[in-house]
Amino acid sequence: MNWYKKAAGERVVVADYDRDRAERASRLSENPFASWFPNGKTRDFFPLVSAEEAKMGPGDEDVVNFLKRNGYNTEPRQYVDGITTSPNGRPIRIGKVLRRLVDDETARLTEDLKAAYPGIHSEDEAERELAEAAYREKLSGAISNLQYLLRDFVNSPLRQSKGRQSVWVAISRDPHDIATMSHGRSWTSCMDVEGGGHGNDVWKEIEAGSLVAYAIRDGDWEIKRPLARIHIKRFQDNEGRNVALPEKTVYGEEVNGFAAAVGNWLDQHQDGVKAGVYKRVGGEYSDTYDDHHIVLPDDPAQLLELVRNGIDESEYTRYKVMSIHPEDVEDTGISYDSDDDGIEIASFKTQDEAMEYINASSEDDNWRNWYGEEWEEHDDAGNYYLQPYRIEKEQWLTSFRVRFNAAQKLSQMPAGSVPEDILREAYEIVKAERGKNSTWASIGAALGSKIPGLVGKEDFTGTSPSVMTRMVEEMPEGPDREQMRDLLEQSVKREIDGLVERLGKNEKSISFHRAYSEFSASIIPLSSVSRDTAWDEEHQPSPETVSSVVSAAKWLMENGPGLPEEKLRYGVHAMTALTRAKSDLPDVVSLIKEVASRWVPIEEEVPAASRRWLFQIPSIQNIGWSAFEIGDAGRQFLPLFKKRLSELQSYYNSIRGKDPKMDQAAMSLWQLYMWSIDSVESGRMSSKYRYSI
Repeated sequence: MNWYKKAAGERVVVADYDRDRAERASRLSENPFASWFPNGKTRDFFPLVSAEEAKMGPGDEDVVNFLKRNGYNTEPRQYVDGITTSPNGRPIRIGKVLRRLVDDETARLTEDLKAAYPGIHSEDEAERELAEAAYREKLSGAISNLQYLLRDFVNSPLRQSKGRQSVWVAISRDPHDIATMSHGRSWTSCMDVEGGGHGNDVWKEIEAGSLVAYAIRDGDWEIKRPLARIHIKRFQDNEGRNVALPEKTVYGEEVNGFAAAVGNWLDQHQDGVKAGVYKRVGGEYSDTYDDHHIVLPDDPAQLLELVRNGIDESEYTRYKVMSIHPEDVEDTGISYDSDDDGIEIASFKTQDEAMEYINASSEDDNWRNWYGEEWEEHDDAGNYYLQPYRIEKEQWLTSFRVRFNAAQKLSQMPAGSVPEDILREAYEIVKAERGKNSTWASIGAALGSKIPGLVGKEDFTGTSPSVMTRMVEEMPEGPDREQMRDLLEQSVKREIDGLVERLGKNEKSISFHRAYSEFSASIIPLSSVSRDTAWDEEHQPSPETVSSVVSAAKWLMENGPGLPEEKLRYGVHAMTALTRAKSDLPDVVSLIKEVASRWVPIEEEVPAASRRWLFQIPSIQNIGWSAFEIGDAGRQFLPLFKKRLSELQSYYNSIRGKDPKMDQAAMSLWQLYMWSIDSVESGRMSSKYRYSI
């Protein structure tokens, strides 16, 4: 395919399958970012990073730390050259040292793991085989991690940045580079001009003068085999000033520092992007941006001003004149039948201006005779059914959206970075807005929580439990955090009691899925977004809240909607949520016992493990974890765990070798039992076994 030719001294895109579109796209009416490129060129190249300036990636740091633990010191410059210093001060090749250390570490791990799996020496054949399988899996994982050190060193992008392997960045406004951003590359996307879902947008991007950035190897100046690319979109503010913003999506290989380098280049050429509202110019699709992109200021005082007054909406409103007049349609080459909404022929700041334009364009109706009967049809009053023009209001931005986003940004800023008087005023404004629109609730609560003693119960009216829970996690320990925990508990108790009451009255009319969904939502504050921060041993849910949840779960397991096996999920979910909330009250222990009494037989638990369904049924995955979470109280479940482990061994003996998938499920389940027993017995999370399946 002929992708480009010389025309008027400029390289332009020509696609054989869409020649007209390509020719039109290549005749750019403007090049908004041409001045950013040296000497009128269409590309700018610069090195991504030199070996001396490069920072080590996580893989490089793992290698250096592993060497350091074994007495070898490695400076960054040495590492790039593949050299380390031995304990006696001699330089030595890293590859040679790594291979020897990995072999030594593998031998040590082999012996240590054998000691960690005493079942290997068991006389019981099934137990021995399960232990050996688990040992082999654990050893394989450990060896794999060591092998990764070798691979990280060999494939290190930092080390490969030497000489001709160094990475460069190419920023291009060349139509060919833009047209091929996803065509003929090692990646593809919806912007592939040959078959991509938004391939036609590519021509619009060329017409708009957008840019594209490529990560390339040193020497690939024609960008024939790029490593990665980022599309850079054109935007305009209300005064027509252009800015360029990069998409967040990076296609191709992972090239450390590529996106940051592109962002730095853009910042240097446009001195950053000033606060304002920008309209996207070009194709209809973007991975990252809406049609209009708001850039808010970073200054808290400026944000407060936006919260107070918003914007003048008239500045972001246009009145478009849409036409289906045959002459207008013919001028564009667009068929009216394929564009029932008409075409835009003019745009104005006010509706009066748009109406004046229409009146000036419609001197008389004699033209209707020329275009036929359809245009001449009218009602009894003489009004034509088919009017050639209409006005369409296009509002880019509302004051509400800007005020809301500004308040949201203030609420997300660290408390110490915002003066308290600004926080207080913003809080009062949002508090007033909350009475009109509940969507402001979470912002008000977040603002108020930054000022000790300011938040109250009314601040959380309309705030979702999940948002409240995240706020609890972000707050320092103190009276405000305790107050919010109390509010969360009240929410749980209110919702769970209300659900049981409604189900008791309308059990048959509510489906299991709806009931379970409401039940799960009501106890979100107990499950927590991050189970290690919202609750702890000293700050557990109150006995009243725990009692309500446990009673509801037990009632639902007996009387709630759903099949018998479905009803068990109420108890499983409540048990898991309460123990994640660090509750070890007798009611919680009672619920674990109730769930454990309905534990499915081993011959059902193994298939469930093979299908990864253990979280849905009473199983060692959730009962074992819950027993561990309640501390000493969990030790009473050890005899049951050991009894079921013995049953698992016998069952495995009977099915062994018949189905590899079931064999693997039994081995994984065996590890879960061993993890639970070891963790509950020792009182600390076991590191000997892989817990999750």
